[in-house]
Amino acid sequence: MQKGAIGIADPAPALNGTSAEPAIARSSDLRLEDVQNLRPLLRRYFARRVPGDAVEDMVHDVFLALLRRGSAPIRLLRSYAIVTAANLFNARIRENKRAAANRLAPPGWGIPAPLDAPDQSYIERSMIDAVRDTLSRLPVRTRQIFMLSRFSELSYPDIAGHLGISTSSVEKHMMRALAALRDVAAEHL
Repeated sequence: MQKGAIGIADPAPALNGTSAEPAIARSSDLRLEDVQNLRPLLRRYFARRVPGDAVEDMVHDVFLALLRRGSAPIRLLRSYAIVTAANLFNARIRENKRAAANRLAPPGWGIPAPLDAPDQSYIERSMIDAVRDTLSRLPVRTRQIFMLSRFSELSYPDIAGHLGISTSSVEKHMMRALAALRDVAAEHL
C-alpha cells in the first residue's frame, strides 16, 4: 500500500482469477447500474461521518468526481469510489476547519464587554469606527484590494487576475492598507 493511501483491501478475486468488482474503462462508461450499486455503499459510508442532510450531497459529489475523472481507466470501481469518498470527506473537514478559523474575531472585537467595564465597550466601538473611517479614506483601488483579500478571501494572484494588475501591485496596495490600519490600532491600544 502506498504512503498516504487509505487502507482498502482489494476485493477477493473471483474463481477465474479476475476481480469480482466491476471495472470501467473511463468515466463515460459509468452505467446507471454501477451508480445504483454504489449509492447504498456511499450512503452508509457518509451516514457514519456527516450530518443526515449532507449525506446525499456528499454521495452526489463522489459521482461528480467519477464523471470528471476523464478517460483514465478505473480498475476497481467500488474501491475507487470509497477512496474518492474519503478524500472528499477529508477535504470537507479541512474546509470546515479553515472556515471556523476565519470566523474567529480578533481579540476583543465583537465580544461584549463585561458589565463592569463600560469604558472598554466605548474603546472597542471607537476603534471599529476608526477602522471604518480609515478604510473609507484609502484610495479606491487599495480599499478594493484589501476587501477582496480580507473579506472575499481571495489570494493575491487571484486578485491580480481579477483586476488585471500584477501580483506585486496587489502586495503594494495591501502593504499600504495594512500600514494605515496598523497606525489606527497603535492610536487606540
